[in-house]
Amino acid sequence: MPQSQLIKYKNNSTKRRRKYIIGDIVGLKVSDIDRTNTSSTILPFKIVDKYSKNAEFMHIVATKNSILKEHFESAAFLDLTNENFASLRSTNTDDLPTITFIQASQIYTNFKSTETCKCSGDCNTNRCCCKKNNRKCCTKCHIDKKSKCKNC
Repeated sequence: MPQSQLIKYKNNSTKRRRKYIIGDIVGLKVSDIDRTNTSSTILPFKIVDKYSKNAEFMHIVATKNSILKEHFESAAFLDLTNENFASLRSTNTDDLPTITFIQASQIYTNFKSTETCKCSGDCNTNRCCCKKNNRKCCTKCHIDKKSKCKNC
């Protein structure tokens, strides 16, 4: 009996899912790790192709600058089809390079931090890796610290 309920649930959830077509604009949530605190939490994409895999449609998506290596089911998307992304809609994706979702997220959010600041003070000397590399410190640098630095 429980197996038939699972099959019913899968069938019903598949029917409720939005069916996207090539050219639709969709969004994917950007992880907190790959963005700054003020960056957008949703990265918009244009669906450039789709194919069937195990009775599910897998979508190939692109940003204005690249095509993603990873392919996604429609359940992963946030529906942005009614939003105005004119430059993304008109992007020619024929000659775009292929990158990962993490790389696309970091490009979109301008996230550049690769190391954690270990300062215990104000981060105003060149001992601070952020100051040394001409970056602003942020709460990503100071995750375990109770006080923020002056540059945040």
